[in-house]
Amino acid sequence: MAKEKKEKPFYKKWWFILIAVLIFGFIVGITSDDFEEDTKNEAQTKEKSSTNNKEQKDDNHKKTVKKESKPKNETFKKSFDDEFVFAEYAVDDIKIEIKDDTLTLKFDWMNQSGKDDMPFTALGYVDVAQDDDSLDEISDAYDPLGNNNILRKVKSGVTLNTITEYEIQNNKPIEVKFGATNEHDNSKESITIKDWK
Repeated sequence: MAKEKKEKPFYKKWWFILIAVLIFGFIVGITSDDFEEDTKNEAQTKEKSSTNNKEQKDDNHKKTVKKESKPKNETFKKSFDDEFVFAEYAVDDIKIEIKDDTLTLKFDWMNQSGKDDMPFTALGYVDVAQDDDSLDEISDAYDPLGNNNILRKVKSGVTLNTITEYEIQNNKPIEVKFGATNEHDNSKESITIKDWK
């Protein structure tokens, strides 16, 4: 008997392998082009995003520089040579400084009541106002536990420097008033500041 020649299965034939290789190569080529296109698009997107971020940072930096280069509120300073003399105390060397809506009032006061151990508040008062509304004192000068000279008891004839701060409400003129608390002396003296802003 003659041996029958066994035929190879079709997937082992040369023409099938050639077709499979060509199809595989075609698919790889197409996906490779798509991959390159996607990679290229992704790179361009990142570059645009990076450029936009850089431009935004540059803009923010320019805004920051502009903000910093803007002149800040200038400090208003004024000294007054006026001396206010009341029955039991005197005020001298008055200085006013205004910055960032805070008024700092500095003045020297002398106990001339003839009595020792007298605080400023027992002899007189100071009031800072705008439109007849008293401004809030914000430095705790009247805090009994504080160390401000406005509450310090002093001997007769002694002069102390005192500092208080007030929160300014608007751009209107500011009036600083000193007055006496003695029942026989109700005199008042004041300074008006119109050109501070």
